[in-house]
Amino acid sequence: PASVKVVIITNSTFTAPGTPDGLAFSAMANAKRPWSQHLFLTELCRDVGVSMPKRKGLGTWQERGIMLINMCPVSSPYRKTRLDDLLKEEFRLLVGETLYKLSRRKNKKLVVIFVGEGVKRSLNLHVDRDLRPDNVLVLSVNNPNNLAPSSGTPLKGSSIFTKAAKFLGVDPKELWRL
Repeated sequence: PASVKVVIITNSTFTAPGTPDGLAFSAMANAKRPWSQHLFLTELCRDVGVSMPKRKGLGTWQERGIMLINMCPVSSPYRKTRLDDLLKEEFRLLVGETLYKLSRRKNKKLVVIFVGEGVKRSLNLHVDRDLRPDNVLVLSVNNPNNLAPSSGTPLKGSSIFTKAAKFLGVDPKELWRL
């Protein structure tokens, strides 16, 4: 937790078996690149000015302080049980508490990127009250898979990657290197 600089939270799911590796927008090496990852990384390339990475796993970001959270990892798309509801609620509370604590570290900046309109709402976070605004930059964009008309900020052209790096005072290409 001490090294976390960026938290990306999404509700994007991969439906093909064997695709997800447990990190948001990340996929197993032998899986076909998921469409949401393709759209996410295409915007990264456009924004930062890098080439599309060959690797599909984003674990190296975790090692450099970029936490990747998928709010949908605990439920089954095939059957819904009471246990699924309980796990989702516990996971939601854990993520909210983690953001709260990360935002209160002294002399540590934090960027929180919500990808998906309902993600921030599902955490019941009041950004101004729960996260320290002097320490935290909060960015929100639509889920790249969302094809329906939306009032939120589209991922494409949002410059979330360069905005995050600028707030942290680091080189975007170094921060987002894969």
